[in-house]
Amino acid sequence: MKLRSAPIVLVLAAAIGAATGIAVPAAQACGWNLGCQTYSPGSGSTGTDLCCSVNEAVNSTFNTYDTVQAIKTRAGGSWFGSTLLYYDWTWYTTVDNANSDKVGCYNHHTGSMFVNCRHFNY
Repeated sequence: MKLRSAPIVLVLAAAIGAATGIAVPAAQACGWNLGCQTYSPGSGSTGTDLCCSVNEAVNSTFNTYDTVQAIKTRAGGSWFGSTLLYYDWTWYTTVDNANSDKVGCYNHHTGSMFVNCRHFNY
């Protein structure tokens, strides 16, 4: 009996996801170092500049909207740079203090969106 209901549950979950606009991310993309998560409007995730380079890159995949905002901040959170990223584009930038500055992704839209974000040295 329980096995017979499993396909129904899967179909129901897919239908709810489709109706609410929630996308299921690709498994390999969820290994990115700034994570896979839903960003509420006006929220994001950053990571401290990686060791040994002042040159950083930010890359992202996402759903719902056409862009996500790549940002760089000071350790305390104040912004000192940003640009719009289109799906799977990369922003190459420099940070002023390789020990404490942060780069990451930010949802600048009015609705929630699922974002995959990573940063790396170049």
